[in-house]
Formats: sequence, structure tokens, C-alpha cells
Amino acid sequence: MRIHLALLLSAVLLQCAAAITRTSSTPTTGTVVDVINQQGCTILAKWLDAAGLTATLQDPKGTFTVFAPTNTAFHNLPPSVVKELLNNTTMLHNFLLHHVAPKVYLYSDMADDELIQTLTDHADKNVRINKYANGLATVDGEPLRQQDFVGSNGVVHLITDVLHPIETDIVQAAVGTADLSKLVALLKKYDLVDALSGAGPFTVFAPSNAAFEAARPMDGSLSAADMKAVLLYHVVPGTFFSAAAYDTPLQLKTLQGATVEVALDEETGMMALNGATAHPANTTATNLAQSNGVVHVINAVLQPPLGPSSTSSESSQSSQPASSAPASSAPASSAPASSAPASTSSKTASSAPASTLPASTHAASSTKTASTNAASGLATPAAAFAAVLAALAVAM
Repeated sequence: MRIHLALLLSAVLLQCAAAITRTSSTPTTGTVVDVINQQGCTILAKWLDAAGLTATLQDPKGTFTVFAPTNTAFHNLPPSVVKELLNNTTMLHNFLLHHVAPKVYLYSDMADDELIQTLTDHADKNVRINKYANGLATVDGEPLRQQDFVGSNGVVHLITDVLHPIETDIVQAAVGTADLSKLVALLKKYDLVDALSGAGPFTVFAPSNAAFEAARPMDGSLSAADMKAVLLYHVVPGTFFSAAAYDTPLQLKTLQGATVEVALDEETGMMALNGATAHPANTTATNLAQSNGVVHVINAVLQPPLGPSSTSSESSQSSQPASSAPASSAPASSAPASSAPASTSSKTASSAPASTLPASTHAASSTKTASTNAASGLATPAAAFAAVLAALAVAM
């Protein structure tokens, strides 16, 4: 089973020591390497030197964008991973270059769901930018902390976690996850595999096997058209990481046509879906970034409004989630319609909006996400890192 690093990064996504606010950039001087040091990213600077990349990023003719993980981001890496990276220059080289683009991208230059190509030699060279209506922005789901620290040969943006090449698309990730086998079987049965293997991007709320067991006999009691509609109700066009719902509950239009209501529990970092309805669900694993979107695992099958022929069948289904995870205290029904991407009109560093989740939210959700990922049988952090590190080691 091919396992990807996104699971571990999801577990530490919201863990930061400092409050996360996108504040005005302070004046900077020198190259992007100098800027990295000036902004306190000293571990990144040391690793760039160890990988032989300092001179490259000091090139006065260069045009670089660096997504610079904070020192806290590096402290969150397991010691075994740090040791392996620092003992393998090829691996470290590719790992760090996945944080560097060969073009200058100011915050105002970046658009929602834009793919930016990095300098890594790995097959997956892209990072995905998302800018949301609540003013938050992410890079492959990792929150932007501050941005637009401009140097003489590029720009540096601070991020709250390390980035990694993404090994799988949505369908490949589901196929490789034992706890999503029932979802995979239904996607195959109703001819949705090719659609979700496409470029997308998509946000998939993926019911676990237990969720489908709790909803039995849904597949046998609904018509094929209605069952396909149920599956499409779990897919939203566009990429919505949990940061999109911070302080701004969402109403997201699904591929089925109806909307799903999403609210973030700021204490746990989990999301509640359709919380004010008779058929709510809660996420048990969040922000699993894929090459064509993101997957959030949920503990109940969502039930959209269906045609008159399926009304009796729908009402007979269990409305209880497969686990006892509490729903978010923020009722999703109060969410304004906010699934449109955030405006990407030009902003200077001084006018950039407030950024990502505060420190208390980061810390609270970290333990929750780690434990729920393990409970879902998805992947251990060590195994997740091992697969990606192996890919990095052979990329050059």
C-alpha cells in the first residue's frame, strides 16, 4: 500500500508556537538567503547550506520564490526523519527545492487553486496555492504565516509546516487506504473513478467503511441514479482545506448540485458537515492533500435531497454518525454562502489580510488529528515519511 506524507503533515498542520497572523513585511536587504535569516528561519538556512543550495539562492541574477518553513515547522519533524534527511544530500536537496520556485510570486500574483512549479527533481514539482474568502491562504494546505519579504533576487513567504512532493491523486489515495475500500468499490460500480482521477481540483468528503456500514442498505435500496447522486454529494469542485472554514462557515455546492454546510471546530481542528440537519457528519482525518485536490475522511454518509422516488428509502437510513465524535459547536446552518474563491486583486505587504489559525487552534487540533488518523487505520507518521523520503532519494 502506497502511503503518502500528507497524513503526518495533517497531524501537525495546526501546531505552531507563535500566533499566526499575516502582518506587514518588515524592510529586508540582501538575497533571499539573507531574508530567510532575517526572518528567523535559521534551521532552513542551515539545511540549505548542508544541501549545497546557499550559493544557488544567492545568485544575484536569480528570480526565486521561497516558501520558508519556520523553525517550529522543522522542530515538528520526527528525529528519525531529520537524521535521514541530513545523512542523504540528494534527499535533502530535493526536499528543500520543493520549497523554491524559479520565478517571483508576490502574494498578489498568486491565484486560488494555482499550481506553482518548484525546482525539485521529483516527478511532482507543483505546489497548490489556495486563497479563501475569509482572507486565509495555504500552500498545499499548509497555512501562510507571513508573505512578501522581498529580497534582491526574489521573495520569501513564511509557512507553518514543511512541504513535500505529493505522490497520489484522490483515487490512488483512496485505493491505498484500507478504511476507504467501500468508497472505492462504489466509485468503481457507479463509474466515477475516471472523473475523480482527472485534473480537478476536487474536495472529497470520504466516508469511512464504518460510515457505509452504518448507512446500510443504502446501495441496495436506492436507484442507481440516486446512489450516484449520493456519491457526487460528497465531492465539491475546488480545493477546500480546513483553513477555508476558519471563522467563516461554508456552504459549498457539490457536484450533485445541492450544498453541503461546513463549520470548523476551532478547538479540535475537525469539521462538522450539515450539523443542523438530521444527517450530520464529522471529519476524522483532515487536509489530506492530493495532486488533484484534498480528501477529508468523515464518519457518516451525507444524504442530499433526492427525487420523490427515493424519499422513503432515504428516510429509512441511519442518521447517526459511525463514531461518537462531537459535532462542531458552530452550527453550519448559520454559514453564509462563501464558497467563492477569495479575491486575488493586488495587495501590498502592508495591506495583506489577517492570516491563519491562532496558536491555540493549531496546538489543540494537532493531537486530535494525529489520534483520529491512527484510529482510521490510515498511516503512521513514520510510514508516511518513509515513502516520500524514498521517492526523494531516487529523484535525481
